[in-house]
Amino acid sequence: MEPPLGAPSQGPSIVSANSSTWGFPEISYFMNYTGTYDKYPDVSFTVDDYFQLFYYDRITGWPKWSNYTLLDVGHMNLFFAEGRAGNFEQMRKDFNLKSVDHARVLWDYINEIVALTALQGRTDQNIYNVDNRGIASEASLGTVGSQAVYQLWTSLGELIPLNITCAYDYIRMTFELNLTCEIIVGDALPGQENICSIPMLQWGNYTATMALWILPYWNGINSEYGMIFQNITGLSDEDMETLYSPQSPLVTNLTALDFELKDHYNCTNSGLRCFGWDLAAKQWGRGYVTENLPECFKILDLYNTSSIYYLFKDVQQVLVTFPEYYAFVLKWNLTTEGLTDEQIDNALTFDTLLGASTLQNFFIMDFEQNYTGMKEVYMMDNPLDLLNWVRYCIDKFAFGGMFRAKTVETILWTDYDPFLAQIKVTNPLLGGQPNVNPAQIQLGQNVTREQFEYIPLQYRHALNTGARDLDEVRWYRLYNGAPYINILQEQYFGESPWGSLIEWVNFNPWAEYVQVSGGDTWNFQPFLDKDSDIIFFLDQASLVFNGKYIDETEYRGFTCLRFALDNSALENATQNPAQAVFYQFAPSGLVNQTSVMGAPLFGSKPYFLDCDPMLQNLVVYTRPELNVPSEYESYLNLEPNTGACFYITEQLQYNAELKPDALYPNLGKQSLEKYGYKTYMPMFFMMKTEEYDQHIVDKYWGDIKMALLIIELCQIIGYTSGALLFAILGLYVLKLKINARRRAKGWTPDDGEMNGKLIESNGKVESKDPLMAKRNGKLIEE
Repeated sequence: MEPPLGAPSQGPSIVSANSSTWGFPEISYFMNYTGTYDKYPDVSFTVDDYFQLFYYDRITGWPKWSNYTLLDVGHMNLFFAEGRAGNFEQMRKDFNLKSVDHARVLWDYINEIVALTALQGRTDQNIYNVDNRGIASEASLGTVGSQAVYQLWTSLGELIPLNITCAYDYIRMTFELNLTCEIIVGDALPGQENICSIPMLQWGNYTATMALWILPYWNGINSEYGMIFQNITGLSDEDMETLYSPQSPLVTNLTALDFELKDHYNCTNSGLRCFGWDLAAKQWGRGYVTENLPECFKILDLYNTSSIYYLFKDVQQVLVTFPEYYAFVLKWNLTTEGLTDEQIDNALTFDTLLGASTLQNFFIMDFEQNYTGMKEVYMMDNPLDLLNWVRYCIDKFAFGGMFRAKTVETILWTDYDPFLAQIKVTNPLLGGQPNVNPAQIQLGQNVTREQFEYIPLQYRHALNTGARDLDEVRWYRLYNGAPYINILQEQYFGESPWGSLIEWVNFNPWAEYVQVSGGDTWNFQPFLDKDSDIIFFLDQASLVFNGKYIDETEYRGFTCLRFALDNSALENATQNPAQAVFYQFAPSGLVNQTSVMGAPLFGSKPYFLDCDPMLQNLVVYTRPELNVPSEYESYLNLEPNTGACFYITEQLQYNAELKPDALYPNLGKQSLEKYGYKTYMPMFFMMKTEEYDQHIVDKYWGDIKMALLIIELCQIIGYTSGALLFAILGLYVLKLKINARRRAKGWTPDDGEMNGKLIESNGKVESKDPLMAKRNGKLIEE
């Protein structure tokens, strides 16, 4: 606001002198512009407040650790969490502010800065946040894309001059000047011609080996390249000075050839050779270098082409594909002409492609379909070709391509992402994350004992013992030290004298704090039956699931109850509005894992079992014979008396949500327009099983099995004894009924008679029963 003496005033904000930045950095400007001074007349911020809140190393540019800084991710997350909760008193304490009003003003200021810089004033939810889309992808692509374009340009600035010079020098000296390595070295160092026989220095490989001779000349014998050449050859310091002296045959010939190339390409810069960045810019825009090769290149069958990538094999080992805009538009038949010098100079500046904010605005203008504005900024009739090249550049050179083939072993155990590795060493104020783990994409990585011991005790789990409620035995009371569902993450808190300060924090992946509940699947409540509530916490998904009874099964000699995953957790917010807290806005059967995985991934049962049937129709399987969804259910075998889980299988499928975005505007577009569904492409299938071996079951549950056997034997004996007693009782009742009938007929049995049986009397069989007597043909009177 007060420029140095003699300097012209730039207006109320410093950004008026920088067209690549929107908004304003000064809190004083914000308070004047928004009327905040009138609302909070007692609030003002001093230089000391600035150094406290924006504490960073003035030499390295990296944030330094402080209790009150806003420049590290950890404190900024805390700041936004307290602001969203309206907890300004706690914010005042955590950031050492003078009053609660200071906290409120700072909160409004930071949000305004985000709106004007990251969102570039696009805050209308009805336009820029349809279907919760937002423009975060445009913001991130502005940062990633500008860095990718800049790094690609600088890489071409080194590759093009070196490879063209190596080929040109080899052809000219070998085929046209009749100079060999032995002649050149022998004139300068008689007797040292043997260095030409060293495989790494033989001129036959005109790019790789010639570079070892040329680079010490370009950079000096004391440079890294000079030391490499000296180590390979074993030459003394004196020999190196002689070989590369200005009057030596080697240097005089290399100098003359550099001048020839500079003249061939009409380079107007000062110095002995063409400036690499100028050549790279012209090659990028219109293929200037490779479309105008020196005539002598035909000796080696090198002809004009659209890209340096097609010309040299050594370049193909460095670049994944062709990098030039010119080659891109020719490849896709977008145009037959390249860019003019004016268009190239305009595109490769920090006010256009090289600036994070300006490149972000390029993507936003495309979202807005503001093609007139795009034409004005980039001075092109069809700026979409340029924007699509930027997408191509980000995809191929920043992300390494959308799809990459990897072995299962790599994905499980050894995967290492170079893009994440680059982010790890990048200044956090420029988009880096020192806390990122390049190996975090490994699906099977385990926490080592050393890593586990490093985690503070405050983040350990706590399980219920069941003393208070036996039905909640082994339920999580705390998960990662917190009573709500969370993910334990490492977060960056600035630089300390000993390096990056990274600490563990609890990250809530859901829209609200959701209380953790359910067990860890190792054991459930005892005395189970098919109607028991089976609740468990699936930590991979950060979700609580219920079990549903399937049937009984025999396992390890025990009768177990089998429970499968209940589909209630797979319902979307349309079916169950309570699911909105988990961002369940996809088709039914999918669980949104975007905030858990840090990528647009959705979990489901394999082959979309129990999912919306339309999801199957949007995917073509290469092996349809495996598409039998019913075979991929997850289930648990539970011993009902103890609740022990003898066997569990988890079968999960993770699917990438394919939808048009800023980087891939046509991704999944056809299915979306035709069916109204986004495509969810299966990315990987995971099956995990856990079970007890037979000897473990016998050791720890053998007594239970014996007790159950004893109970069963006792039941058998009891049932048998009861049956005998019941039979005797029946016979006794029958006797009473027969006697009653006899009495009713006037007959009284004597003591020796039993139920009309025959008795012996005086050596002959007689019956006291009149009916029996009559049957014998005579009546015996009593």
